Amino acid sequence: MKILLVEDDEKVMYWLSTRLSEAGHEIFSAVEGDWALATWKTHHRFDCVVTDNLFPGKAVRNGRMLIDAIRAIDPGQPFVMQTTSASVDLPRGVPLLRKPYRIGRLLRMLASAKSQRLPLLDHPLTSQQIAGEINEFFGVEQNRR
Repeated sequence: MKILLVEDDEKVMYWLSTRLSEAGHEIFSAVEGDWALATWKTHHRFDCVVTDNLFPGKAVRNGRMLIDAIRAIDPGQPFVMQTTSASVDLPRGVPLLRKPYRIGRLLRMLASAKSQRLPLLDHPLTSQQIAGEINEFFGVEQNRR
């Protein structure tokens, strides 16, 4: 599976990336919300996004905001949210994984998420559209011809 992993704790990120890679998954990682959204827009078709609930970011500051931003583009994108928080603003249909947990539990959730993947409802973005959105997001001016 192609997985986007969003986790701001370096030790947790390393542990998860290593274990998921050992299980045969392709991992893309981000330590904060804005970078996670830019990574998702660049690589697009992830089998699942595993996101922490709270992390740094300017525009995207938590897991709920990230999920909402991605679902606006691809409503069928599967997610797993992980957290140590007692209260979580959990979007409908997103499974919650409380930390700490055993990797087998996450692997079972990933298998379930992949089987529930919905097709894209609208056309995928072109590379030029994605680059434009990322440049706009980061405030980079584009050359107009």
